[in-house]
Amino acid sequence: MFKRTITVLSLVVLSGAVLQSCAPVIIVGAAAAGASTAGDSRNVSSQFSDNKIRIEIMDIVTKTPELQQSKSNVEITVFNGNVLLIGQVPEQRLKTDLSEKAHKIKGVKKVYNKLIVGKSINFKNFSGDSWITTKVKAQMLGKVNPLNFKVITERGTVYILAITTQKEGIKAAKIASRVSGVKKVITMYSYITAKAPTKDTTSKDTDSKK
Repeated sequence: MFKRTITVLSLVVLSGAVLQSCAPVIIVGAAAAGASTAGDSRNVSSQFSDNKIRIEIMDIVTKTPELQQSKSNVEITVFNGNVLLIGQVPEQRLKTDLSEKAHKIKGVKKVYNKLIVGKSINFKNFSGDSWITTKVKAQMLGKVNPLNFKVITERGTVYILAITTQKEGIKAAKIASRVSGVKKVITMYSYITAKAPTKDTTSKDTDSKK
């Protein structure tokens, strides 16, 4: 099981003027934000709750023999109570079962199950994805606040997790979508506004233009 950092979904389209020559982008709403600790845009309470939820889901994975085999690769990320599952499992029932169990954990708001039923990725795929993540993070420097964003790549799909303003969120998605090798960008955003801590968002999907 590969270890990574992460970070999803609903649908609407970012105009071609906003995202030109980019990979498809999907943006999703999340929960509220407040005071945060250094290096993380979540408040302390949310960080504690998210860590607890992740540990409980990891325990479920550990106790499921089929998910411990070399043909399985499950990556878990929790942000403000929203759970993102990515990776590969050998059977549909394993994907469904893990999602249902995660939904029942206290504090979980939504489960975005992006697990793929199929073979686990090999090291070549993994190293390629890691390189894409590195390039995305490098491109973000000086353009958005890197402390607000977590990035992970799976088979060319970039996942971005953040508590951010709408303007900065769109900019980050645009940056990622233009990095070479990126097939799609999927983000989980909690938007911060001047009048309220956060604002739920709808997802956006734009086809790439080669």
